[in-house]
Amino acid sequence: MQIKKIVIVWLAYCSLACAEFSIAAIVKVADPYIELHTGPGQGHPIDHVAVQGDTIEVLRQRTDWFKVKLASGKTGWVSQLQLERTLDEHNQQIKFVGIDHGHYLKRRWEIGMSSGDFDGSALVSIYTGYRLTKNLSAETTLSQGVGSFSKNDLVALQLIHSPFQEAKWAPLFGIGTGIIHTTPKTTLGTVEDRTDDFLLITAAVKTYLSQRFFLRADYRNYIVLTSQETNRSIDAWKIGLSFFF
Repeated sequence: MQIKKIVIVWLAYCSLACAEFSIAAIVKVADPYIELHTGPGQGHPIDHVAVQGDTIEVLRQRTDWFKVKLASGKTGWVSQLQLERTLDEHNQQIKFVGIDHGHYLKRRWEIGMSSGDFDGSALVSIYTGYRLTKNLSAETTLSQGVGSFSKNDLVALQLIHSPFQEAKWAPLFGIGTGIIHTTPKTTLGTVEDRTDDFLLITAAVKTYLSQRFFLRADYRNYIVLTSQETNRSIDAWKIGLSFFF
């Protein structure tokens, strides 16, 4: 497992946070006109306008921009600010609710990437979590720690308990197990690669940022179950950005 691969996977997943989400709504223009851009942003040129009384179909959302379709079949992107000045079928002003803290509290899946320290080695991790209940989640983590003398690849499975979901800085506690594969860098002697099981405990904290993103910081203690007389204890910490969907 290479750090580059972990980063590529993270970037692929991160694109989901900016993906388009389907919406089905019919609205009527109340302002003298609204502007339709060729793309989701003020930097895209205005391609069409819809005038007062026109009916438009709202198709998709990307951040605070909406893709709409005119009765003529032409499509374009309208800002949330302009779209919220349109009317619904009952001539009531439309209100589109963006992604906010309420969605964060109801999230089901989350994905995150972090970096930190693993027993003196530079650590990079990516994880995927699925919420089983309001306070309990299951997580899978892939990590790589690269140091001066060895490289460690880790795969971990955990159960995470979050007793205070609504707190601004919500604490997390977890237990889990996994596998660590150690590749020595030394060229002296005949040091071999080794693979060991481990147990781990986690203490973490997270806080909501905006849209679909939140910050998370972890401390983990790994108990590596070696074939020697004593097991090995490894401390690790990391901090990173996560998003939910």
